[in-house]
Amino acid sequence: MIEVDVSNGFDLGCYHFEVVTGDAINRELSARDRFGECSSMNCVVRVCTDWGQDQTHSTFMHEIIEAVNTHSCNGKIKHDEITTLANGMAQVFKSMGVMFEVSKVKE
Repeated sequence: MIEVDVSNGFDLGCYHFEVVTGDAINRELSARDRFGECSSMNCVVRVCTDWGQDQTHSTFMHEIIEAVNTHSCNGKIKHDEITTLANGMAQVFKSMGVMFEVSKVKE
């Protein structure tokens, strides 16, 4: 399995998105029943890593689709569709031996 560390973020067009996690973020997201969130305005993706590698992989996929939806699709994709698309894409990448992970703590 190829584990792709996304701790250094990603580029979407002319924007660089930070990917952050850590104990405080994990607690805050869990308290709100969330695995992650994307702030396209601040170019930050926050991911809870308490739920294991599969969930982190799927959550990261979901949040990058949220970013693409905001910046490239004018928010036209509904949240339920993003969730379905992210789950499918996460499965495709995993089947090809690619998993996304957040290994460096940045809060």
